Amino acid sequence: MTPEPDLKIAFAPERVEIKPGERVEVNSSSIGVQLHGPRAIDVRNLPRGVPVLNIGLNGVLVTEKQTERTVFLYAEPGPSRPERPFYAVGRLELLGKA
Repeated sequence: MTPEPDLKIAFAPERVEIKPGERVEVNSSSIGVQLHGPRAIDVRNLPRGVPVLNIGLNGVLVTEKQTERTVFLYAEPGPSRPERPFYAVGRLELLGKA
């Protein structure tokens, strides 16, 4: 069994339009019920050629002292990308007793 999640994530704005060669700022607000350490957030389902610029080795990091995190999306030059929903997933790492 795993405990109830202690992290909820919401994006603002809810709809993002980005053109090739542009960089867009998106705020992810994380609502931590009880964070006991940093949590990594993975932004998923972005079109090919639209990376998250300020991602670390383990994803976008949210500490227990943060309630909001800004991520930057960049559309690489080239043809327009299709419209598609993207989302974020918070990772919870459990440390158990052996």
